Amino acid sequence: LGQRQIQDFSTQILFLCRAKELGDADAELLLKSVQMDSSMYNANPKHKADMALGRAIESSNLSELQQAIEEHADLASEDILQEARRVREKLKKKARKQTKKLQKAAASFPA
Repeated sequence: LGQRQIQDFSTQILFLCRAKELGDADAELLLKSVQMDSSMYNANPKHKADMALGRAIESSNLSELQQAIEEHADLASEDILQEARRVREKLKKKARKQTKKLQKAAASFPA
């Protein structure tokens, strides 16, 4: 596979991840089908890294995403890696808000 084909594929994954994040059900289905029907790219380490990051982004699980970024940062496409980092920061912010909310609720109860 040529570098251009891999770059195009990575861009498609990026767009599908963004659309899924915005609640597009069709994008979610397409992303799953792209990930399942990717055998022709499996020999490429960059593609494997992109797919792993795409799955971690799709999971919306902070620890899974952090692990995937750490594991695949060296081989992943730059745009997919940037998207993974952006989603990671979003999930961190959400987790911090949730923690503050729980702390505030706990503080309101008498000891």
